[in-house]
Amino acid sequence: MLAFLLVWWLWGSLSQVSTIHDEAAYLLQARIFASGRLVGQPRPLPEFFDQYHVLVQPVLAAKYPPGYSLLLVPGVWIGLPGLVVGLLVASTSTLLFVLARRVENGAVAALTVLLANTSGTALQFNPTYLAEVATTTLFMLAWWALLEHWQTGKRRWLMLLAGVVGWGAITRPLTMLAFAIPAGIAILVSIRRHNAWRDIVPPLAIVFAILAIFPLWNAIVIGDWHKSLYAEYAQRYIPSDRIGFGTADATPSAPLSEEQQLFAGWVRETHRTHVASALPEIAAARAAFIARGTWVRGAIPGVAALIGVLLLPIGISRLLVGTAICVFTAYLAYAHPPTWTVYYLELQPVFAFLTAVGLYGAVTWLARKLTDGGRFSRHLRFLSRATSKLGQPEVTAILFSAVIVWLVAPLPRVIIGWRREEAQQRAYRARFQRILQSVSRTPAIVFVRYGAGHSFHESLIDNDPDLASSRIWIVHDRGADNSRLAALDTNRKTYLYREVGQGAQLRPILEPLAVVPRKDSVRPP
Repeated sequence: MLAFLLVWWLWGSLSQVSTIHDEAAYLLQARIFASGRLVGQPRPLPEFFDQYHVLVQPVLAAKYPPGYSLLLVPGVWIGLPGLVVGLLVASTSTLLFVLARRVENGAVAALTVLLANTSGTALQFNPTYLAEVATTTLFMLAWWALLEHWQTGKRRWLMLLAGVVGWGAITRPLTMLAFAIPAGIAILVSIRRHNAWRDIVPPLAIVFAILAIFPLWNAIVIGDWHKSLYAEYAQRYIPSDRIGFGTADATPSAPLSEEQQLFAGWVRETHRTHVASALPEIAAARAAFIARGTWVRGAIPGVAALIGVLLLPIGISRLLVGTAICVFTAYLAYAHPPTWTVYYLELQPVFAFLTAVGLYGAVTWLARKLTDGGRFSRHLRFLSRATSKLGQPEVTAILFSAVIVWLVAPLPRVIIGWRREEAQQRAYRARFQRILQSVSRTPAIVFVRYGAGHSFHESLIDNDPDLASSRIWIVHDRGADNSRLAALDTNRKTYLYREVGQGAQLRPILEPLAVVPRKDSVRPP
């Protein structure tokens, strides 16, 4: 519950606007699913409706696999898509607490959940519509099923594990492939341990049935079952966006707006510097930002995590460390800024658990030394006198509580800081939504013209699943060519949203736009 409330408070609302291109794409696909359709209507003049990470021809659909958008549908139905996000984070915390308590104890479990929800990476990305929130929950659910099978050997846990991994594959394929390697080894050991080889067939059938959604989805969206939807989008708009090293020589097959050209150039530059010879530097930079986003208190909790690896049963340590290594290594094949740590959000519970185990182990060792009357206790006379009348459990509890207070002390400032950051990030989109409220209730078209210095990371173009019933079309301004779009629906009023000024001083203006529809336009939808 506290994890849910934290996400809600950080976000400020459970129906918040999206601030990241990927968020908008996931939400659009969820709205399409919520309308009872698999894909939306194609846009008749795609150059006006082009939206990042979304195909607008031959149908309207996000480029991403459908798993996460399907999960968002119930929230879209009730107008609170953020509710699903909050429930996913709460589910992750609940499963994490249960698993940590079963492996260690309640104190370790409580600290684990606290650390996992208050790391910089979690505070930044939990209150978003990004799919990593869902795969984090799937990691926890899969490990729970794995632990249950290890202890009971019952087939139903294999079935659950297969379903979870399969759903993760149609949510974030690369992440779940990396997860499946150590998890697959662990489950094979468990199957051998219980001599349950005949139980493999039904779970494999579940996995392959879910994976069959991939070619089906490709066929529905782009009409070719063996061609990747992600690759199709890249070919049209950003050919450099691929797994591998260096840039692609191909040019986009679709005409790009100025904003899209800037974005494609940024992606190309990011991939140009992502070469195999630079992997040591790339890995070091990414690891540094992951650590910075994980441990608010710096090096000491990080060292505690290493201690935790040594204190845990070797099988669990291998599984957790192996998962972290596999996820980190998998994304070394993909170019991204080292600051973009969302790809490692699923590892925050791992690092939190290892840190809690290490801290508890260190505190337990110190308490034992203080209460055994040995040479160590004589060197720490002040602590020895203070704890002389207490037993080891009481001393452990006191010291562990002191560690928690030390860890928690900076969190109010950090959490408030991230709430302000979140508010600043959504201010641009939120301001635009407020401006749109001034548009009359009659159907309208709003042509968007960005100002000088506008960041291509902030896009206002947002498609509706059904073009005909949409009250406002939010589209790119294309100057004299606007008349072609206006001819699609002459009953719609036309407006121009433009920004004057430069950079941070951009001032938005929404004004009526006189457009004379051209007769050579395509037919209305």
